Amino acid sequence: MELLNDIRRFHSLSEKEKLIITAYLTAVSSLLSIIDSIITRPFLIKIGLANIVILILVNEKKFVLAFIVSTSRILISSIMTGGLFTISFLLSLSGGIISYLATLLGMKIFKKASLIGISSLGAFFHITGQSIWIILIFIFIIFNIFIILIFLLI
Repeated sequence: MELLNDIRRFHSLSEKEKLIITAYLTAVSSLLSIIDSIITRPFLIKIGLANIVILILVNEKKFVLAFIVSTSRILISSIMTGGLFTISFLLSLSGGIISYLATLLGMKIFKKASLIGISSLGAFFHITGQSIWIILIFIFIIFNIFIILIFLLI
C-alpha cells in the first residue's frame, strides 16, 4: 500500500523520489511484459499483463506518469527481447500510444466507466493502431514493388 500512497502523492515527492518510483513502475511493467511474451508465445497473442501498471496509474489520474511508464516499458521490453526498432517495436509503440490516448479520452468522456471497460477500450484501440500500421506498411511495400516493376519494364 505504500507504493499506492506514493503514486497518489506523486506531485509532492522530491525529484529523486519521483525518479525512483518511475523507474520502479517501469521495471515492474517491463518484467510483466516479458513474462507476458513468454507465457503467450504459443498462442501468438499477448494478454497485456504490463497494462496492469498503466491501469493503476490511469485510475489514480496520473496520466503523464502512465505515458512515461508505458513508452519506457515498450522501449525496454524491445531492448530485452532483441526487437528494438523492428516492425514489432513500431507496432507495439503505435498501439501503445493510440491505446493510451483512447484510455485517456475514455476516462474523460465516460467518467463512471469501470477499469474493465477502460481496459477493453484501450485493448481495442491498441489492436486498431497496430492494424492501421500493418495496412500502411503493406501499401508502402506494394507501391514500391509497383515502382520497381515500372522501372524494370522501361
